[in-house]
Order: sequence, then C-alpha cells, then structure tokens
Amino acid sequence: MEPLKESETSLESQEIIDRFAADLRERFPSCPESEIMAIARHACAPGSGRVGTSTTAEDPIRAAVVAYIRHQHTDYDDQLAVNRNRQSARDLIMPLIHETLRKWQIVPGTRELEF
Repeated sequence: MEPLKESETSLESQEIIDRFAADLRERFPSCPESEIMAIARHACAPGSGRVGTSTTAEDPIRAAVVAYIRHQHTDYDDQLAVNRNRQSARDLIMPLIHETLRKWQIVPGTRELEF
C-alpha cells in the first residue's frame, strides 16, 4: 500500500475535523461557531495525540470541550504558574467550567430552568 499524498492527508484531516465539529454542535448547541471550529481543529490536529485523534479518552468530545474552556475561558494557566499544582488549579476553575458547559448545552430558543 502506498503512503497517502499530502493532499489526501489534509483532506482526511479536514473530514475528521468536520465530523468532530458536527458532534460538538449536536452536544453543545449554544457554543459559538468560532469556538466549535477552534475546539475541533485543536483536538484533531494530525499527529498530536489529542483527544480528537486518540481513542484513549472515554468521551473525547467532552474532554476536548473541557480542555478548551479550561485554557480559553479561565485563568487556569495563571493559576498553574502560581500554584504549580495541577489538581489545585483545576479544582479552583471547575465551577466556571461546569457553568460554561451548562450554558453551551442549552438548545437555542428554549428557556433555562430556574432553581
């Protein structure tokens, strides 16, 4: 079997990204489209070993979204630099991650339940 040409590899990579993005849209319908594509491209980078190209994550879609929120919507990286303790930094930002996940899972046009 001949190795794939670069154009075939990039086409295959784009198909993986597109499928991952479609799954993201289905599970997180209120996530902005620009963030859907950023998550999909990052998670599915060829040869990266990230969740989009790996079979090790139990739920690769959720793992990619949580990682994206952690690094793009919280001060996790700053906390990590100060605390140097990954688990402590993650514990500090977990409420914000859960809140963002909840917001992104709301189907547009429906009302949130108030407690």
